Amino acid sequence: MNSSNRINRETVFGVLALLVGAGFFWSTFDPAYDVLGRGTARGPMFFPRILLVVWLGLAGILTFRGLTGRPLDEGTTDLRHLQWSRIIATIVIVAVGAWAIGIVGFAFAMMLTTAAVSITLGWRRPLILVPLCVGWPLVVWYVFTELLRFSLPSSPWFGTL
Repeated sequence: MNSSNRINRETVFGVLALLVGAGFFWSTFDPAYDVLGRGTARGPMFFPRILLVVWLGLAGILTFRGLTGRPLDEGTTDLRHLQWSRIIATIVIVAVGAWAIGIVGFAFAMMLTTAAVSITLGWRRPLILVPLCVGWPLVVWYVFTELLRFSLPSSPWFGTL
């Protein structure tokens, strides 16, 4: 195969991450979010923007390393051999998880989303996966609701317990 037809993985994933991250970052400036932050020191998009800046920085580094010929893994791959099914499945799972937040609340939706993405990406060690899938959403929920005083969607079942 001609080497000009081969692109390294870091460049492909870096560019995709830059595009997705830029789209997410741009969407945080939607005027609909301004209504949610009235009367607070920071709006609800303050923390997501911080995370997205980190995302964009890491994606930029990944893209730069791929383009300069110093990728994280020295192999190159034909674009046809990328695991597009995992990429698409992960995007769908995250979208469904975001949608489910409004129905079952942040903590439950993120527990299920974390488990589904982890399994899709090949992480299957239950002794690590179960605590991760339960723990990180609860920690994030606690930090947002108790420390930062941001309201996250909660489960409609909490009112009946």
